[in-house]
Amino acid sequence: ASTIPLAINMVKPGGKIIVFSTYKERASNIPLEELYYKEITIQGSRAGSGEYQTASALLASGKVKVKPMITHVVEITEAAKGFEIASSNDEKVFRVVMKIGA
Repeated sequence: ASTIPLAINMVKPGGKIIVFSTYKERASNIPLEELYYKEITIQGSRAGSGEYQTASALLASGKVKVKPMITHVVEITEAAKGFEIASSNDEKVFRVVMKIGA
């Protein structure tokens, strides 16, 4: 479960981490001090209560504008570069999108 400590490191102060998966082992390496000082919220989700449909409807209606949130776009063939950008802790990086195909 090393992705949770990585997410805690990457999220901005006051941010929220959604755990959208299951783990077989316990996450004993969570940096609790950083979680506390950055005032991070961790939330589990099964996406079983219609979140996808709601999110899709909001995006389709134009009520939620995601384009201003995207700071970087890379091709899927440059995935390593995308992850490097996302984990850079650069305050100018908000969302990195990986494009698949044309």
